[in-house]
Amino acid sequence: MPPTPPPPFYLDWTFWTAVVAVLALLLSQLPPLRILFRRAALALEPYDRLNVTHYVGNPNVVLHVQLTNTGGRDVRVVSLTLKVTREDGVGTTLPAQTFVWPDEPDASMIFTPLTLEPDEEWAVFVSFFVPFSATDEREFKRLAKDLRADINAKLRARRRAGEDPKEMVEADDARVAPVTAFFRAKRFWQQSQALLAARRVRGAAHGNL
Repeated sequence: MPPTPPPPFYLDWTFWTAVVAVLALLLSQLPPLRILFRRAALALEPYDRLNVTHYVGNPNVVLHVQLTNTGGRDVRVVSLTLKVTREDGVGTTLPAQTFVWPDEPDASMIFTPLTLEPDEEWAVFVSFFVPFSATDEREFKRLAKDLRADINAKLRARRRAGEDPKEMVEADDARVAPVTAFFRAKRFWQQSQALLAARRVRGAAHGNL
């Protein structure tokens, strides 16, 4: 009597149990797979207000920036730049230099390249400015040192004369003029005509014109 052939594999319940287990594993991985096929995308949402300042005329802008990786792959952010154009058409480009976290405003950090994973968010206050060159930095430090030395000398002379050392002193024009010239050479922000007119009115009222 020939041996009885085994039943077909598709009639074996253990086979279907294994198939169901494999399908369950694949289905559990579907969300990551769906994200994987999404293209790289980065969403930028700046706050509608910014802080405009300067350092001896050199423009500086602090802006709250929110970056979100809306794609399916890691995104590497190498640099951020801010382009500013005045009403007269003159523009400048300011690169990101430092940033602070909203909950740690006193801990300034240098901006370096960063990587965002899918759905990851990076929301910080970024400071945009062009740093002084080594030559400009040395020049300004020299001018500030000379100005400070002139003021300190006048304060010491006032103390030796028995005068009130808390009274303000005025530096010599020879020390002030180079600092003013340095400021004007670096200045980018322009005052509005309305603000200038208001200052002229206040000056005239106080006899300062």
